Amino acid sequence: MRWFPSLTVLCGASLGWLPGLRAEADWPQWRGPTRDGRTSHGAAAPGRLPEETKEARIVWHVNVGSGLASPVVAGGKVFHLDGIEGKETLHALDPSTGRELWRATVDDSFQDEQGPSGPRCTPLVDGEFIYAQSCRGELQCRAVREGRLVWRANFRKDFGAVLLGEDSKVPGAAEHGYTASPLVVGEQLIACAGGTNGAGIVSFDKRAGTVLWRSQSDLASYAAPILARNRWSASPWRASSGFRPTRAGCSGEFP
Repeated sequence: MRWFPSLTVLCGASLGWLPGLRAEADWPQWRGPTRDGRTSHGAAAPGRLPEETKEARIVWHVNVGSGLASPVVAGGKVFHLDGIEGKETLHALDPSTGRELWRATVDDSFQDEQGPSGPRCTPLVDGEFIYAQSCRGELQCRAVREGRLVWRANFRKDFGAVLLGEDSKVPGAAEHGYTASPLVVGEQLIACAGGTNGAGIVSFDKRAGTVLWRSQSDLASYAAPILARNRWSASPWRASSGFRPTRAGCSGEFP
């Protein structure tokens, strides 16, 4: 099967806020500002989607490469991660015109029989930084403004994680690649690295990339970590685990 994806922005009576993207309308990470599929409290949102063609018009659309990562909107830019020419590539676009502002290569593309080649992890924007994670376990922090590489880590080289591929029948990211978008909690960036030597989950200083702590020895699963009630939760392959935001110790597991 050949894939011909594109990224399209519509404008209509109920979607008139899209072209003039304001900070309150940001959708900076997987499933929105708080990872629950909802806009920020008090932010403008459409009451309905246009039902007829005459109610909506295409403001712009651009062709994109293959992959399963969602686009995000933050800081007056649209970001998307796709697979082009055998590389997982991060793009920044002007939200009014779709013009590409910059692009940066993240990693070689990953391919299996579950879908098209390319990334499966939605980028994350936090202030002046954007974080992109490849299927192969490359994590990069780049400057939102111009795409400059700030720091990087590689789960396989730095933490002993493995990517065995589809034929291995090993569950989780080791089989089908990394899909769980990292989570920012305060000054930390928390990622499910999947290292079985005590680095199943790793916390980085979000600005410098230094490792603050590492915990657990589980393979990475597909689910992204979330924050709830002053604790964050991650789901490595073996069980769901709850943690206090500033500690490596696990406060509870739920098989």
